[in-house]
This record gives sequence, structure tokens and C-alpha cells, in this order.
Amino acid sequence: MRIASRRRPRVLAAAAAGALLAPLLSGCWTGAGGAGSGGDTINVLMVNNPQMQELQKLTASHFTEETGIGVNFTVLPENDVRDKISQDFANQAGQYDVATLSNYEIPIYARNGWLEELDPYVAKDPGFDQQDILEPMRQSLTGDDGRLYGQPFYGESSFLMYRKDVFAEHGLTMPERPTWRQVADLAAKADGAEEGMKGICLRGLPGWGEVMAPLTTVVNTFGGTWFDKDWKARLDSPEFERATGFYVDLVREHGESGAAQAGFAECLNNMTQGKVAMWYDATSAAGSLEADDSPVKGRIGYAPAPVERTASSGWLYTWAWGIQQASRNPDKAWRFVSWASSREYEELVGERIGWSNVPAGKRASTYTNADYREEAAAFQEMTREAIEGARPTDPGLQPRPAPGIQFVGIPEFTDLGTKVSLEISAAIAGHQSVASGPAEGPGARRADLRGVRGTMTATTTAPRTATPVRTLGAPNARLRAWATRAPLLPALIFMIAVTQLPFVATLVISFFDWNSLYPDARAFAGLANYGEVLTDPDLRRSVGTTILLTVAVVLTSLVLGLLLALLLDRRFRGRGIVRTLLIAPFLVVPVAAALLWKHVLYNPEYGLFNGLLHYVGGPQPDWISKTPLLAVEASLVWQWTPFMMLILLAGLQSRDQQQIEAARVDGASDWQIFRHLTLPHLRRYLELGALLGSIHIVQNFDAVFTITSGGLGTANLPYTVYQTFYQAHENGLASAAGVLVVIGSLVIATFALRVVSSLFREEAGRS
Repeated sequence: MRIASRRRPRVLAAAAAGALLAPLLSGCWTGAGGAGSGGDTINVLMVNNPQMQELQKLTASHFTEETGIGVNFTVLPENDVRDKISQDFANQAGQYDVATLSNYEIPIYARNGWLEELDPYVAKDPGFDQQDILEPMRQSLTGDDGRLYGQPFYGESSFLMYRKDVFAEHGLTMPERPTWRQVADLAAKADGAEEGMKGICLRGLPGWGEVMAPLTTVVNTFGGTWFDKDWKARLDSPEFERATGFYVDLVREHGESGAAQAGFAECLNNMTQGKVAMWYDATSAAGSLEADDSPVKGRIGYAPAPVERTASSGWLYTWAWGIQQASRNPDKAWRFVSWASSREYEELVGERIGWSNVPAGKRASTYTNADYREEAAAFQEMTREAIEGARPTDPGLQPRPAPGIQFVGIPEFTDLGTKVSLEISAAIAGHQSVASGPAEGPGARRADLRGVRGTMTATTTAPRTATPVRTLGAPNARLRAWATRAPLLPALIFMIAVTQLPFVATLVISFFDWNSLYPDARAFAGLANYGEVLTDPDLRRSVGTTILLTVAVVLTSLVLGLLLALLLDRRFRGRGIVRTLLIAPFLVVPVAAALLWKHVLYNPEYGLFNGLLHYVGGPQPDWISKTPLLAVEASLVWQWTPFMMLILLAGLQSRDQQQIEAARVDGASDWQIFRHLTLPHLRRYLELGALLGSIHIVQNFDAVFTITSGGLGTANLPYTVYQTFYQAHENGLASAAGVLVVIGSLVIATFALRVVSSLFREEAGRS
């Protein structure tokens, strides 16, 4: 882990790595694009939490109508929005004027000079009433220089939510200040209290801000810590392992279905739909649970965050607004921030949507508002007590080297926390356990937390012609030739500019030690990055996963494609319709295909697979958690089988029909014809399909990112490159890994071109 300072990266880094990752990332992001905002419009990038979605609905009819300032929103899930914000702000691209940042990012971004200082704007806007902001929130958004760099949209701590009606019906009592042991006992008793109900919902989705948020609070209260005061890592301490083992066992034994892929949104849905009896998470969730349209409104009880060895354990967190220093419209951006974080906006939400939906947790006046206190009576006082009682500088039993309760306030935590979260998520899914030593069960492995850290042309055999004697008219001929090619020159220049130049830049960056989180340090590293790529355990593991994924998908697609091609090579009624339907999966956008498989087919609650199994009385497995790599492979096979089918169908239709008829006359069976005539003829087509499929599967990012988020042992090399660049911010290391991906793809492409050339030669020979 590097704690030393570094120099600021330039836009070249993002352009280079972005060009390399462009085919991998296409379709992963949604929302506004293009250049930064201008004129009377600002671009806002924010997380897709319910409070933000309500803000988006109210903006046009109120803020824009009152100010004339348009707002383009880009709304993404939590893990995605963090990556995109860090990319845009680290390079000061200026695409987004405002973004939702947490009290983790704002001090770090302020230290690097990526955020606009807000004190001057506050001074000129007395109506905003900065003194009304709760002190813990104000302090958490202040930089090392004592200046303000963010304004909270809503603040939160964490507490325990439970179905008080279910508890009453089954004689269960929630202690006034529960311990985690008591919660585990209650979860066991509430498990199955109603049909399909589990005891508790806890996050299991990989991500430093997902599963690691609640888990780290458990670690704190069990007496563990990420680092001691001297920066010595303590992930292998007995306290850390006990807390992690407790959390994993609780989720596996009494937690929700699909826990390894469950984040805040999934747990909120489970609690709302009555699928779990308890939920430990953010206090901000209470507003959604007590909303007028909530099926569980008035049926939820609230208790403080469970403890073991500490007096309290709730986290301190805020989704706040930060203005990018490179914004072209900082004044308009402040007007939006001032409105979104104002007392007036809270009143607007209370009147239009409901007082329980107010983005609270940031202003003292909220908790003195009679309407809010009446509507949010079930949770408002406990929320304020949790926020004001949070201790970010002293969350556990020992001194800490950096502030933070559910995170460590250092730039490297995003990468470290994400890597650990992948191990935790795999343990929750049952693929490994937490403690070191041999795992129990077939195929299991232990999570050792100590180790975290060109042109296709047809050629013929025609003899070469003699070189013509140069004549006086040769220069004119060359000029005419250049004049003929001139219209293609702009396209050629554009292709070089968008493909070759960024790759050259990527190649150059791969020789540097360059981390965008440390803009004051950048040094020539020679081949060190390539050495790390080849020796780093995570990268080596991702190479193995890439090979396994590619081989499995390509071979399965070829076999299925061959069977379908043989079917379509026969004449039957409706063959054209069948062919069109079989081709359709290949035309689906990759991200859409992955989403379809994840939510429509694999979902353990409402997926078609489990629906069919339920109909026949079969089990209800969690497909992604139990067979993660197979789940990714199945979605890719579905997409790539039509491609293989088309190539092989073309090969079947190019067979010598006279030869086949002669074999039939001689008494050859269909199997003999297939084995001795068809299969040898298809050899080149099979090779071509395998090579072209391999080129694309090796670079696949969409399915892994969408279905498993790179967790449960499915992180292939492109995903690891993405994680290294966008989460660890290691531009040099990511570029080196990307270069190796390109080299591997070029090697495969070379063989593919040779196969294509041989097919052209064979066709020319037959003609």
C-alpha cells in the first residue's frame, strides 16, 4: 500500500486507458454523455438511491422553473457512480459540474485540488444557513485546510430495523440496546416465521462501500481494526477474523436469498416485500420503509446498531454534493447545490412526496419541524442520536491512524476494501471460509485475508508480373492514384487518431509508476509494471479465469452452433423464421443480455429458472452464488452460439454436393458422410469460429461486470484491468495489463487472418 505523495495525472492517462478499455466498457454506463455542460445547463452525476431519484423528479418543475438552469442527470448504481466520478474528477475532465460524493471522498479530493471550495459561496448565500448543518456532517466535509468542500444532501448512521408485528406475533423481544449475539439468536428464531421469510438481511455485494460498510462496523465492535496506529495491517488478527466469521455465518445461515449479490437496494426490497424479519443498514432506509406507498409502513421497529465490546457501533455517512474545480459553471452549480441541500427543498419533499421521505440527517431544523417529527416519529429521534453519537476518530477499542468508522480515510481503501470484499462475498456464497486452513466441503478454498493486498485479402497462385519500366507518364499515374485515394485520407487519419495514438500513449504510460490518487509523484518504472502484472496473484488468477472462460464459451458455442447449423441446413417448413429467432441473441446489446440473464432468469426470487423448478417441485438454488462462473459462461454461450452457427452454416452450404450424392449412392450413412466429408470440410470454419470467438471472449467485460461484479472468482483480465485503473487508480499498472491483453488478442487475430486467407485460397482453387 502506497502512502507516499504523487504528482497530478493528465488527461492523457484517461484517454489512453479509456481507448484501450473502450470496447470493454461499451454499454456499461448510462445517462448524459459528451462534453461538459455549458450555457444555462449543468451536468449532475449521482447515485441511484431513492432520495436522489425523487430529487430528479422535482428538479425540472421547481429548480429549473425558478432559476432557468437546466439539469442533465446521470444516475448510476453506487459502485458504478464511484468509478465514474473518480475518473472524471481525477482528470479534471469537467464533464460533470456536480457529483454525489461521500465524507470518504471529499477530504481526499479536496487534498488533491479536485473540488471547488464552498466557503465563498456560503458567505454570499446567507439564506442557506450553514450553521443549521449538523456539526458531524459539517466536519466530515471539511478538508485538511479547514475549508468546506461539500454540502450534505442527506446524512445517515446505521441501525437495526425489524418487523415488530412479526416479533409480537411470535413472542420475540428486541432489546433496547441489542448485541450482535442477541441479533443472531433473534434471526434464528425469526427465520421462517412467515412463509419465505428469512431472519435477517445483510449486504453481501462486493464493494468497499457495499458489504464492507456494515461488516467494518461489526469488526470495530468486536475489537478489530484494519490498521493499528502505526499502520500495521491487522486483517489477520483474531478479532478481525472472529467478526468476519460471525458476519458470514449469520448471513449464510439466516440471511436473504442471493446474499452474495445483495446490496442496499436489494435489502430494501427484501424488507419492503416482507422477505426478511430484520435488516441492519443505513438509517436513511427508514424513510422508504415508512413511505405512504410502503407495504410495511407502521410495522417496522428500530433499534440502535448492535454492539459487542464498544458502547456504540453506528457509522457516519453522508451523500453530499461536490463541485468539480474544472466546472465551467461553478455559480450555477452552487445554486443547484444550495437548493438541493436547503431547508426549502426538505419542505418541498415533505409536502409533495411525504415527510418520511425528506432527505434528513443533515439539518438540526429538520428535527424541530412538527410535520417531520409527526410523520417520522418511529425513527427520527433514533436517527439523530445515531448521527450525533458516531465517533469517526475513535470507532473501536484502539487508536486509529486515520478517521473513519465503516472505512479507513485513505485513498488506497477503495482498492483494498474492494479486494477484501471479493473474498467476503465468495465466503458468503459458500465458495470459501474466512479462517486460514483447509476448507470444508468439495471444491472449497480458504480466503486468506493476509494475502490481500491486418487486412484480409484473397490470394492466388498466379505468377508475378515483371516490374514495368518507368516511363515519363509514371509521375502522373502516381498523382492520379493518390487523387483516387484522397477521399479515404480523413477516415484513415481519424482511425489512427482514435485507435493507434491512444494505444501508443498507453504503451508509454505502462513504463511509468503513475497513480492518479497521488498527483505529486510520477516516476519512470521501466518494466516493473509488466513484472508486477506477471507476478501479482490477483492478475495471475484473472488470467487463469480468462482462459477458462474463453475455452468453455468457445467450445460450447461451437458444438451448439454446429448442431443448429446442421438443423438449418435441412429444408423444413418455417426454416426462415427459426433462423431469424436463432440469430436474435447475437444482436442483443451485451449489457442487456447480461441483465436479462441476471434478473429474468437467474434471480432466486422471481427468475424463470426457479419459477419452472417451483412448478415441478424442485429446489430453488441461487444460481449466481452457487455457480458464478457457469452463470457468466451460460449468458455468453447464449450470445455467441448464433455467431458460430452462421459461420458453420456458411461452411455447410459450400460443400461439394456432387461428392455427397456420390457417397450416398455408394451406400454411405449420414454419420459416415458427416465424419468423413462434412467434418473435414468444416475444419477451417471451425478454426475461424474458434479464433474469432476467442478474440472477443478474451476481451469480454460486460457479462462479468453485470452478473457478478467481478466477485466469486469470476474476475477476468479485462475486469481486473478496469479495477486496477478505475478503483486502484494505478494508471501505469493498468496500462501494462492492457497492453498484454492487446498483444494476446493480436496473436489470436494473426491466426484468424491466416485461416481466412486459407479459406480464400481454397475458394479460389475450387473456382
